[in-house]
Amino acid sequence: MATDLTILSDDEAARCWDDWVAGFQTPAFLQGYLWGECKRALGWRPLRCLFRSGDAVWGAAQCLVKTLVGGRTSVVWLPGGPLLKEPRWREAREALARHFAAGRVYLRIDPMVVTRGEQAAEELAASGWRPAPARLNNGCTILLSLAEDEDKWRSRLTGNWRHNLVRGEARASRVEQWEGRDPQALFQLYEAMADYKGFTLNVSEAELRAMVGAFGQRMILVVSRDREGRIVAARAGGWLGPYGYDLFAATSMEGRKSYASYVVLWRLLQELKQRGVLIYDLGGVDRENNPGVFHFKHGMGSAMVQRPGEWEWSNSPALSWGVNQWVRFRMRTTG
Repeated sequence: MATDLTILSDDEAARCWDDWVAGFQTPAFLQGYLWGECKRALGWRPLRCLFRSGDAVWGAAQCLVKTLVGGRTSVVWLPGGPLLKEPRWREAREALARHFAAGRVYLRIDPMVVTRGEQAAEELAASGWRPAPARLNNGCTILLSLAEDEDKWRSRLTGNWRHNLVRGEARASRVEQWEGRDPQALFQLYEAMADYKGFTLNVSEAELRAMVGAFGQRMILVVSRDREGRIVAARAGGWLGPYGYDLFAATSMEGRKSYASYVVLWRLLQELKQRGVLIYDLGGVDRENNPGVFHFKHGMGSAMVQRPGEWEWSNSPALSWGVNQWVRFRMRTTG
């Protein structure tokens, strides 16, 4: 039976998109409605669609679309997607390609398949997708279980992480959930961290403003302050059903000395647990290129998960080359 693509209106998506996403029971926070609205504020157009065969829905995808060259070229990005009940990667690709068939199209997917990543990669290759030559991430993450009691969390920590958490709890002056959420203050903290670590900024104030504006009360922001009330560490997380996801983290040199990053993450997990979060995605890790972040997250005591990573398809080799050149430039300039 042929695959139909049903496009939800913005009003329909606001009412029911997250229910569709939650129905696939996978930590696909980036396919959530609020993530799409965050990206809308940064110039992308969210397109939420359902894959159908007859009356049966077997897949869903939140596509972030940029239209170029007078509407004749479409760059379509699916962070965290598509979401499929069955590995029908070819049919999903063909349905999306038909929808954008009026001109040149570039599709990039990053499916959050966590139980059979290697098998999914083989299926993707056999379905006409190819690994993206330039990638925004390596597909590795760490999923932390919050289903047990807090004592169980502590028992999983490495000795060094547990020791640093205790030191942070003793030294951090104030740790609190911050309702102020001032994007400018958060960006200044991130600038301070980038300065002492010596890397190029990979987040802008506009991106932080879009995130705060889109997520609202579906984002928890925990900060640590020094004795003068200045923010020295911050971490934000959002959630969709039982799945939570890292959104933002930054620590100043002073916060690093007081081990504040350990305390704000711990407090954030406590807050999310109270809201029913059972699995927390600590975000991307890269042992080779960012060992500090890798060891911090890996110290929580959960194993790495290898997802298939980013895959692409295009009806224009020139367009594919151009997108990958842009990705290389972005990775080179943001670190």
